[in-house]
Amino acid sequence: MALSLDGQCPTGMASVGLNPWWYSLASAAEARGVTSEVLRVMVEAQAGNADAKKAEAVPTKVQRPQRQVLQYEEAVADQTRDPEAARFRRTFVVRHPLESHDALCGEMNAKNVYGGYVGYQLFYAPVVQVGSRYSAVLWTSEKFGSEKIADLCGLSGKPVSP
Repeated sequence: MALSLDGQCPTGMASVGLNPWWYSLASAAEARGVTSEVLRVMVEAQAGNADAKKAEAVPTKVQRPQRQVLQYEEAVADQTRDPEAARFRRTFVVRHPLESHDALCGEMNAKNVYGGYVGYQLFYAPVVQVGSRYSAVLWTSEKFGSEKIADLCGLSGKPVSP
């Protein structure tokens, strides 16, 4: 997908019916050098919210080498204010039957604007490979709610905290 973010809808995004918040997010993503592939994942994730078929699909846990999981964690940490300070626990990889990419789920503790840790929060992060690196889009329970993140991670009806 080609990006065209001069105040207009990015090419290919209009047909998905995204709200203006996503257009501003796309503009911010382009400013930070986010690739169109990562933006495509973001668009697919947002469009999937309204897609009943995707909502019914149950994600499954998949095994990945520990090295790859650590690379996924690094990609997720890069989405925080202080990537070096991000701490992870209970991470696992899921794949949705209708998606072509992995997503990392688990709990993350990151620093806020004041430099203090906010406490462990459930997160979901679709991850795509871009060249030799991975890029992620971070969804946190703080922004989207614990129920939504639990659904995306396949944890519905299961305890998500100790």
